[in-house]
Amino acid sequence: MLLRGGLANAQIFSSLALLGLASHMFFVRHRNVDRLIGKGFMPYLYVQFGLWILLSIRSDPFQSGIFLLLANAAFYIPLFASISIYRLFFHPLKSFPGPGLARLTTWWGVVKLAMGEQRYQLHHELHQQYGKIVRIAPNYLSINSQEAVAMIYGPGTKCEKSNTFYGLRDSKSLQLETELTKHRARRPAWDKALSAKRCVKYLPKLYRVTDLMIDCIAKAGSKDDRGVLVNHWLKCFVFDMVGELGYSKSYGCLDSGKIHQGLLEVEKFLATGVLLSPLPWLVRIITSLPGLPAPMQGLTDFASLSLAERKASKVESPDVLSYVFGGKKALTPEEEIEDTMMLQIAAGDTTLSALTFCMYHLAINPEIQSALRREIETHADVADLAFEAIQDLPLLESVINETLRVHPAVPSGLPRLTPPEGVYIDGTYIPGNTTVSCPTWTIQHSHENFTDPNTWNPFRWIDVLETHNTKAFIPFSVGPFNCVGKAFAYMEMKQVLARIVTTFEFQLGPEEDGTKLINESRDHTAMSCAPLYLKMKAIVGKD
Repeated sequence: MLLRGGLANAQIFSSLALLGLASHMFFVRHRNVDRLIGKGFMPYLYVQFGLWILLSIRSDPFQSGIFLLLANAAFYIPLFASISIYRLFFHPLKSFPGPGLARLTTWWGVVKLAMGEQRYQLHHELHQQYGKIVRIAPNYLSINSQEAVAMIYGPGTKCEKSNTFYGLRDSKSLQLETELTKHRARRPAWDKALSAKRCVKYLPKLYRVTDLMIDCIAKAGSKDDRGVLVNHWLKCFVFDMVGELGYSKSYGCLDSGKIHQGLLEVEKFLATGVLLSPLPWLVRIITSLPGLPAPMQGLTDFASLSLAERKASKVESPDVLSYVFGGKKALTPEEEIEDTMMLQIAAGDTTLSALTFCMYHLAINPEIQSALRREIETHADVADLAFEAIQDLPLLESVINETLRVHPAVPSGLPRLTPPEGVYIDGTYIPGNTTVSCPTWTIQHSHENFTDPNTWNPFRWIDVLETHNTKAFIPFSVGPFNCVGKAFAYMEMKQVLARIVTTFEFQLGPEEDGTKLINESRDHTAMSCAPLYLKMKAIVGKD
C-alpha cells in the first residue's frame, strides 16, 4: 500500500528532497557536524526502527522497509549532491589546486592510505604536481612554505589545533587540547617536569636503563647470525624508559626481552588512528555502537591501570606525573587518563625513530661512525660516560639533527585551523576556518631550504653549506604547541647513541641492505620503523 501512494508519496519525497537541500545550505555548511553525527547516530537508528514498526502495523513490513529506504534516499541524495556541487564550485577553497576527488571528499585520502600509500609521501608527490599550496581534502590545504611554518605554528600564530583532527574525544590530553588558552593553562606543569634543569634529575634512571639495553644487545649479537634486530631492543628501551620517567617503574621489557602489551596497544592505536583521524564522525559512530569496543579501548584500559598503580605507589623522587598532577590547573579524572596515554604514546616516538635511522646511517657510513667515536672518546671517559661530557659535542648533535631532518619522527603536517578572519601566507589569502598544515618531510627535503636535501650529511650542521635554512628544521614543531619533551628527547638520544657507538662497531647484517627500513617504515603519524638487522661487534675492552 505504501508504495502505491502515488501523489502523496511524491509530495513526501519532494519535501524530503527540499529538506535535504535546506539542511546543507542553512546548517551543514555553517557548523562542524562531526560531533552531532556521532551523538545522533544511535537515536537516528532508533527513530528509523520505530518508524518501520509503526508503518508495518498498517502495511507489509517489507514494503515499509522499502518505503523508508526511498525516503532516506530522497533526503540524502539531494543533500550530498548539494555538498558536492558546493565543494567543487562555490567553496572558499575552490581556486586552490588539488586532486578532483580530494576536493569532494576526505575519503579520497583515507582510501589512499588504506591501500598502502604513505601520507607524507602522498603529500610530497602532490606538492611536486600542484605546487606550494595543495587542496588535499575539501577544507584542508597543505602548504609547502617556510613562511607558512611561522604563520601556522610560530609563537605569534592565531591558528589553533583543528577540532576535526584533535577532537576525537570529549576529554583531551595536553597534546589534543585544541584551545590555546586551555593549552596554556596546562602547559606549565609539563614544562616544569621536562625542563632542561629537571631532566638532569632523570639521568640516573637513563644511565641504568641504557646500561641494561647495552647488555641485551651484546647478548643478542652472539645468538643470531642475521645480526641484532636493533628496533626490538630500542623499543624495549624506550618503553622501559617511559615507565621510569612517568611512573617511577620499569615495564620490564629489557629484563624479559619481550615487547610489553601496553606498547602493542600504542602501536595498534597509532596504526588505526592514521586512518580514522580524518573521520572523527566515524570514530564517534563506532564508539556509540553497543557491543563494539572503542577504537582505542585497549590503550585506555592500559593507561587507566598504569595510572591506578602509579597513584597507589610511593615515589621516592618526583617523576613527570608528579608535576603534571600537581600543577596549578586541576585535572579531571578523565584528563588524567588522557595525559597518561599521551605520555605513553609520545614520550618515545622521536627517540625510537631517530636512533633506528641514526644507527642505519652510521652502519653504512663507517668513516662517520669512526669520527663520532673519536669525538666522544676525546672528550669523555667512555668507561663511565657522563652526559655532561657529551651534551655539547658538535658531531654527535649533528648526526642526530641530520637524521631528524632526513627522517623526521612525525613526517606529515600537523593540522591547524586558521582564525575566522583568515591569514596571508606568501601573499596568498587563506580563508578563515580552513584546516592547514606544513608537510614536515617535504619542507626538510626542499632545495630551497637545504643544499642536496636528500643526502644524509651531518657535516652540513658544522660546516654550513650554501643553503641551510634552520627555520625549516621543524622535527619538534615550533610555537606554543611544540613538543614539550624536546629537551629530554635530545638528552636521551645523545646518551644512548654515545653509549652504543663507544661500545660497539656495527655494520649491516649479512642479509640486510636497509631496503625494508627505507621503503617499508610506515607513517602512523609517528614513524613506525621496519626491521633493521645490524652486526654488532663489541670494541676490545668493552665486552
